[in-house]
Amino acid sequence: MDATFTPPVSVALLAATVQQNRHHFKEARQALRRIVQRDPGNSQAWLTLATVAMVQGDLEAANRACVKLASSGGNFMGTVCTASLRSLSGHNEQAMALLKLVADPGPKAPPEIQSWLHGLMADVAVRMGDAELAEEHFRQALQFTPGDNFLIADYADFLLEEGRPAAAARLVRPYTRSDTSFLRLVMAEKMQGLPEAQADAGRMQQRFAAMEQRGSHVYRREQAGFVLQVLDKPQQALRLAQQNWQVQRAPKDVLVYLQAALAAGDPQAARPAMDFVQRTGLVDARIAPLMQRLRQQPGQSASTGKTP
Repeated sequence: MDATFTPPVSVALLAATVQQNRHHFKEARQALRRIVQRDPGNSQAWLTLATVAMVQGDLEAANRACVKLASSGGNFMGTVCTASLRSLSGHNEQAMALLKLVADPGPKAPPEIQSWLHGLMADVAVRMGDAELAEEHFRQALQFTPGDNFLIADYADFLLEEGRPAAAARLVRPYTRSDTSFLRLVMAEKMQGLPEAQADAGRMQQRFAAMEQRGSHVYRREQAGFVLQVLDKPQQALRLAQQNWQVQRAPKDVLVYLQAALAAGDPQAARPAMDFVQRTGLVDARIAPLMQRLRQQPGQSASTGKTP
């Protein structure tokens, strides 16, 4: 093939999305920037660019992409993008209000759009600490896309965090061919002290080993959580969380990082994540108590000296 060949925008966008799904975020962002240079009005490219920037904790770049998205994709897409960004910078109530403004995109809207909106509202509600509202939106989202792998994992995480492992197990059991669903099942079994937990934990370790052989590091955050919560190896979990931190910095990445540092008795190791929370202003009902406990441990000052 000619080295100077430039693929059509649609093909380049598909390739960038594949990179995003594989968590090759640096390569995805580079490809997406080239796409929007060629096609400045490509709203899907701007949305994907904003999403990847948010996952990596680059809120300034995400804001720039949201502004461009509002210009190219209209008020609906711009509002959703802005709402997601506001939630990651400590403005959960504003984010929820914005999402409610666009929560009914009309009867002709694809189910995936409806599910996406309710999933976003569920995540915001979780950060607000409103478990009842979060569950309401998770259930509505699943009505639109019942087999959505990411949504099922997200909902299962919520149920596990709420101390409802039996409900989490019921949710994921039909989908355990998926690594993400099987992982949540193993965690639920462990929490319940079920006899099959040990054997299933071994099977999950085999799945992680297979991913490692394939060179796939997509589930580094999930692996850290597994090692911490199922295998009870906080030092190893902390190393995995630190490796994951080099790639992505979404709220769940912060959460597992702080949990591992706390369990390992190494509050200083949590400093990058704690500084990130202070710098971005992230407000999350799951993270705030961990921050407080880490600050109270020996070797930590009462404040990082930074303001949100």
